[in-house]
Amino acid sequence: MEILTSISNPTVQAARRLKDKRERDAQGAFVLEGANILRDLPDRIKVRSVFVQADKAQAYADILAKPCMPRPIAVSDKVMRALSDTVTPCGILAVADKPVCDGAIDGTLVVLDHISDPGNLGTILRTCVACGVTHVIGVESADAYAPKVVRASMGAILRLHMHETDADGARELLSGYRVCGMDMHGADLYAAAPMPERKAIVVGSEARGVTPQMRELVTDWIALPMIGDIESLNAAVSLSVALYQMTFGMRG
Repeated sequence: MEILTSISNPTVQAARRLKDKRERDAQGAFVLEGANILRDLPDRIKVRSVFVQADKAQAYADILAKPCMPRPIAVSDKVMRALSDTVTPCGILAVADKPVCDGAIDGTLVVLDHISDPGNLGTILRTCVACGVTHVIGVESADAYAPKVVRASMGAILRLHMHETDADGARELLSGYRVCGMDMHGADLYAAAPMPERKAIVVGSEARGVTPQMRELVTDWIALPMIGDIESLNAAVSLSVALYQMTFGMRG
């Protein structure tokens, strides 16, 4: 087996550049790192290349044998460290096409208004999948295909249609939807009536809340009740609690 040992190899360099959003947009690709993510890869994801640390190829034989996987590129430990976005690489990663948002938007929508923290974004995406949400709108939020977000989402981003846009784009996508916003001065979520099927829930950043542009689209404001002396919860926690209640609790 030939092993790539040079970081300057063109194929390695192209993959390394995908750590930058501009390159992800330009190449229409992103990096998937982690054995669990690659084992559970949905059929709709098209893999361009897969890199495996030479001394770990046998351990990942099941992944490399998947029909969606092209012929693996064996690399040295040094090259894998250069490709990886983690401190301790697991030894396998792939480059895949960014999914195209196709099909009609329906069901519950989640709107992320300037959510910039990758960990929060990843957690929210996992909750969306758990609650059956298939379309998420990111309004000037962190890039959902950034390595940290992909890992934090535990691959949930691969099971969603992600619409990354601005406030005007969100307005078009939300046409015909009843839009509910999260705000500490909103009505008690647990006292609210069931929402229609075509509903959207908007969550803003912890620093700014829902922005003025998005507030114009909101028809209903909700809040999570607090017993203890605390002003608010983490954005991902708040959205998760609200989405679970709206999905499973408001069955009328």
